[in-house]
Amino acid sequence: MKEYPGSEGEILLNQRRRLLIVMAALVFLFGVSIYLLDRNPASVYFIPAFLSPHTGQTHLFGALGYQLPTFIHVYVFILITALVTRQSVYSFAIITLSWLLIDSALELAQHADVSPLLLSYIPAWVQGIPVLENIPAYFRSGTFDVLDIYSIISGALAAFISLLISKSWGVKSCYIKTELSEKSFAQPH
Repeated sequence: MKEYPGSEGEILLNQRRRLLIVMAALVFLFGVSIYLLDRNPASVYFIPAFLSPHTGQTHLFGALGYQLPTFIHVYVFILITALVTRQSVYSFAIITLSWLLIDSALELAQHADVSPLLLSYIPAWVQGIPVLENIPAYFRSGTFDVLDIYSIISGALAAFISLLISKSWGVKSCYIKTELSEKSFAQPH
């Protein structure tokens, strides 16, 4: 069924997208707080030291503070990607699997047996280019942790479930309201 501008279905689709934006933004801000409060600012590329109250003495998030960023990264990127694609279970599954593979590959790339090989392929010209200049440090200083892989899997699963819940909320409401008002939209004015 075609949705007309301003129809109940289109309004609910926009509400669902707003909900996903809010969810992604809140989880992202939570992730930023982990880096601000629990991480040494010298090891965080995008956060200047003067913004971080981190003293190195305490870890507000405890042991979870080590795995939460990988959970949050995959969760937020799945939600953001879903915002710009077709709202279908198939699209959600492809997006989730894609980010699961990307984040897992980046984690595996930090393994002590893999990172030296990858470092040998990084060209020298990346030095001095913002963001790209951090690639060698990521592989050189990063630490592979199997708990991060579990965290990535959990984040991907949580994001997929969040997308399914947001879709079912919108579809049920959209179906009922559109069916009730279908005649008013059958003939565009």
